[in-house]
Amino acid sequence: MDKKNTIIGVVLLASAIAILFLSPRIWPTPQQPVEAPPRPGAVEPATGSTPSAPQTSDGAATTIGTVPEVARPAVDTSLFETLAQARPDEQIVSLSNEFVDVHFSNYGGAVAEVVLKKYPATKNSPDAYVWNRNRAVPALAFLDFAGADANTRFELVSRTSDTVEWRAVIGDRLEVTRIYRLAAVVDGAEPYLIDHRTTFRNLSGQALNTPKLNFALGTAEPVDFKDPGLNLNVGLFDGEDTEFIERGAFEPGFFARNFMGDRIVKTAIPLVRPVVWASIKNQFFTAVLTPATPAVGVVARRLQMPIFEGEPAPRVAITGTVQLDPVQIAPGASEALDFTYYTGPKEYDRLVRMGKEQDLIMQFGFFGFFSKMLLYLLKFLYGFVGNWGVAIVGTTLVIRTLMWPLTASAARSAKRMAKIQGPMKEIQEKYKDNKQKQQEAMLALFREHKVNPVGGCLPLFLQIPIFFGLFSMLRSASELRFAEFLWVPDLSAPDTIGHVFGFPINIMPLLMGASMVVQMRMTPTPTVDNPTAKMMKFMPYFVTIMCYGFSSGLAVYWTASNLFSIFQQWVTNRSADPVVEKVEAKKAAAAAVNTANKPVRRKKS
Repeated sequence: MDKKNTIIGVVLLASAIAILFLSPRIWPTPQQPVEAPPRPGAVEPATGSTPSAPQTSDGAATTIGTVPEVARPAVDTSLFETLAQARPDEQIVSLSNEFVDVHFSNYGGAVAEVVLKKYPATKNSPDAYVWNRNRAVPALAFLDFAGADANTRFELVSRTSDTVEWRAVIGDRLEVTRIYRLAAVVDGAEPYLIDHRTTFRNLSGQALNTPKLNFALGTAEPVDFKDPGLNLNVGLFDGEDTEFIERGAFEPGFFARNFMGDRIVKTAIPLVRPVVWASIKNQFFTAVLTPATPAVGVVARRLQMPIFEGEPAPRVAITGTVQLDPVQIAPGASEALDFTYYTGPKEYDRLVRMGKEQDLIMQFGFFGFFSKMLLYLLKFLYGFVGNWGVAIVGTTLVIRTLMWPLTASAARSAKRMAKIQGPMKEIQEKYKDNKQKQQEAMLALFREHKVNPVGGCLPLFLQIPIFFGLFSMLRSASELRFAEFLWVPDLSAPDTIGHVFGFPINIMPLLMGASMVVQMRMTPTPTVDNPTAKMMKFMPYFVTIMCYGFSSGLAVYWTASNLFSIFQQWVTNRSADPVVEKVEAKKAAAAAVNTANKPVRRKKS
C-alpha cells in the first residue's frame, strides 16, 4: 500500500509540473473580446484649438471637449492597445537632474519617457533604462478629452532649468495649462519625483464642465523577453487597502478555460473606488501618480509590442488610466489639479518617504514584516561587504545563528526519537488493544528521554515566514538587478549557463536541491516504514523543480541555509547527549541488578 501511495504521489507531482510548465504553450490565447470601457476616441491633431462646445439656452454649464459618440465603439474588437508611433512634428523638451532625464512631448503636453540614468538598459550596456519608451500615449496625457488629449499639439509657454509649461485652448473658451517641475538633488529632495499642475481657465461667459478626466498612468513592459511578466500590474490604494490588476487577469486561467468553459478575454479591467494613489510597475521599476484630491478609479489595459530584434515573440505590456470626476469652471474662473508623479526604481526607502503608504507598491504581502526586516539587514550587510551575494549569505548566517538554540533542540530531539524506535514498537505491540495505556506509556517514554514529538515543527514554522518574506523581497528588489556573485551574472534572475534542447541549465537551484538531499540523509528519521518519511524523500526534488526558475538570489539564500543546517546536524551527531547517556546508564544499572538478583541454578550431581 505504501509503495502504491508513493507511486501515486510521484505521478501527481509530475502532472502538476507538466501543467505548470506546458499549459501556457498548449493553450493559445482565446480571441473573443468582451465589452469594456470606451477607448480614447480618435480625433484629428489640433494646434491647441477645437470647435466650441454646444451652447445651451438655459444658462446651465456645458461640457466641453467631449469625444463624439461615433468614435467610441460599445464593444472593442481589439484585444490590445495600440503602440504609439513616432510623429514627425513632435517637439520634445527635457528636464534633467543627476538621476533622470524627463522628456516631455508637445502632444498632450505630457511625459513622453523618463531616462533612469543610474540603471543600465541591459547588463554592461552604456545606455540607460528608459521608462515608458514603448507606450500607448505619453504619461499624464488626457484621454477622451478632445482638444486637450494625446492627439493635441500643445504650445510651449516656458522652460527653465527645472520647470516646463504647456498650453492649449479649446474653441477659444477653455484654456488648459500644464506645468511640470523636476526636483533638484538638494536637501534630501526625491530626485525621481515630478510635481505637476493642470489648470483649467474658463475664457467664456458661461460655466463649463470638462468631461470625466482620464490621466494616462504610463506603460510598463517586461524588463526583457525572458521576463514572464508576473510582476506587471496596475494598482491603487484607497486609504485602507490596495488592489492590483495583474497582467494575467485579462485571460482566464487553466482551470477556468478547461473546466468552466470560460474563454473570454478582457480588453480592459476597471476598478471604481477612491484612489489615494495609483501605480503601474514591472519587476524593478514603477510609476506612481498621487493626486492632491483622491481620484475615483483606474482602468488597466494591455499593450502588445512589436517583435524586437533578437526576441522570439512580442512582449505584452500593461498600461493604465487614472480617472477623476469632471471639473466645473465658473465664467472667468480657474480650477487647478495637483499631482506628484514618481518614476523610478522600486526602492522601499524611497517609496515610504512619500508619505501616503506608497511602499505598499512593493507587495510584500502577509509576511511583509519579515520582508522589511530582511531588507534592512541585507542593505546593512551590503554596506560592509559591497557584494549583494555575500550580503545574502551573511543574512542567512545571522538568521540561522539566531535560530541555533531552537534548531539544535529540534535536532537533538530527532536524534533521541530515532533511538527509541525499538521501545516504541514494544509499547505499541504490548498495548495494541488498549489505546489509552499505549498513549500513557508513550508519554512516559517521551518524558524519560526528553523527546518532543512536535519539537521539529517549530523551527520549520519559523523558517516559513522568513522564506516567504525573503522571496517577496528578492523577487523585485531593484538593488539586485545585474548584481553579480561567483558565476551568477544577475541575482534577480536564474543563473542560466546554457541550454540543452531548449531547456535552461540553472546551477544554483541544483546545488540547493543537492544540499537538501545531504541534509535529509544526515537527519535521523523516526522509522523507515513511515509513508510520510518516504514521501519526504521526494521533497528536495519537488522544491528544486518548483524553485528552478526563481531568482538565483533566493537559491543562494536557501543553499547557504542548507549548508548551515548540514554543519549543525554534523555537530549534533558528533556531540554526546547527556540525556541519552543518563538513560543508557540507568538501563545498564538495572540490567546489572537483575543479573545479580537472578537465582543461580545448580546442576544435579
